[in-house]
Amino acid sequence: MSAPLALAPQRTRPQSGPASSDPWREVRREILGRTPEDRPIEAWLLGDRAAELRILVVGGQHGDEPWGSEAVRRWSGERAARTPTPDVDANVGVAAIPSLNPDGAARGTRRNALGNDLNRDHLHLQNPETQAFHHFLRDYRPHLVVDVHNYPARRRHLLARGWEIDADVQVGTPTHPAVRTSLAVSEVAELHSTLGTSLAEAGYRCGPYTLFRPSGRARPGTQHVVDARNGIALRYGVPTILLEGRDPGRGGTESDRERTIAAQQRALEVVERWARDHRSALLRGPPIPRRDDPVAVDTGWGPGTSVSEFVFRRKSSGDRVSVPWPAHRGEALVRSSVLLPRAYAVRADLAAVHRLLAVHGFERDRAPPDPRALAEVPRTLTSRDPDLPPNESPPEEIDLAGYVVYSVHQRGGRALAVWLEPSSRYGLARFGLLGEAPESGRPPAVVRILGGGYPAPARRSEGTWGEAPSLPIPGRADRAPIAETNLLRFAGPSDAPAP
Repeated sequence: MSAPLALAPQRTRPQSGPASSDPWREVRREILGRTPEDRPIEAWLLGDRAAELRILVVGGQHGDEPWGSEAVRRWSGERAARTPTPDVDANVGVAAIPSLNPDGAARGTRRNALGNDLNRDHLHLQNPETQAFHHFLRDYRPHLVVDVHNYPARRRHLLARGWEIDADVQVGTPTHPAVRTSLAVSEVAELHSTLGTSLAEAGYRCGPYTLFRPSGRARPGTQHVVDARNGIALRYGVPTILLEGRDPGRGGTESDRERTIAAQQRALEVVERWARDHRSALLRGPPIPRRDDPVAVDTGWGPGTSVSEFVFRRKSSGDRVSVPWPAHRGEALVRSSVLLPRAYAVRADLAAVHRLLAVHGFERDRAPPDPRALAEVPRTLTSRDPDLPPNESPPEEIDLAGYVVYSVHQRGGRALAVWLEPSSRYGLARFGLLGEAPESGRPPAVVRILGGGYPAPARRSEGTWGEAPSLPIPGRADRAPIAETNLLRFAGPSDAPAP
């Protein structure tokens, strides 16, 4: 493996400028934050920070996946070293984060120094690395996010059958049905096809990201919204692409390692070219959330009635073999959905919820002169019944004096439904953040605002990303999760009691 690239002098907040004849001047470094062990988290900026089309690439969320990080480094360096071409590179900017988890990389561990999996922290943002990443993401405002990983091709239950997963690169896109981005389904399918064809022409094998379970079932990953692929797409409406390179394993040769790096580097080149060719689709932005839009809050996978063919590599000979897989669950299934209200009102004393929404950059609505509004109390997990309608309490006039209101008419408004609906399989109620059950006699934790005395919120534009407040980043001496760390003092409205 070649040595990491040398970088231009550090600038904590680089200024964009005209293209230079010196290619290294086109690579600028920005420190996003520091890890619990005080290592810098770096972003490499290529091209104009304010370019019309911006692509964000992140690698190394898992510290034991160095090959993806090296692919990001090499791709960034070669992209910067080439002579800029006006008709190709004009108005295209790239931000590359080779390693989001430098502590884990130094230790050779999947998790960070606090023992947490960063790719399971894109909902709660409990770690300084993910907090810094999301703050930078909202500041950079990319039109496409690429998440680079490595996957283990040698699974014990597959080896028992004499097989290894064959793909040099597996490709994934968001799987949660609530996600809406700028790309249509046909455009996502075209991206998969382009990657497969282009990598094959370069001598690499590409396939869809698939989890093969010991039970014999196979599915395209998870539908949970705590990972980057689904979490970022849901929160910001930005298309995300997962590139999983084949881990060469402990017994892998130098040739195996170089092939993995080169395949992912080639995949990044193809993704960037595809993004330039589909600039207009990426620039149109996600659809603005509207009242009564359906949002899936309980999902799963279809029964997998069709048989899919997957290509494996024989462990004994290395030959490729096509295997029919009858239990492939490739279709998402929506079990329950809700209709978006005008806004959500969250009880003011639920400090952990307000901290989380603040760290994610969600904007609060100002309290109206008359705090009464036509609203309804959403169903809870304990009362969920498939025979009942999505919301079983009739609308009524509710006094919102003890609540904080979040309009759904902002970027990522659909995420509010997935997070705040008590019946959501992926929401904050699942993690115990919505307080006591309604039977406790306290006001409901969350209220769905439909109208009435509450004025219609101003429609945010597609480009309104929301700004997170200035928050201290936890360091070595502060390792408590966000629910226990006073990252943001929230007291709610002036007439509401402090938590």
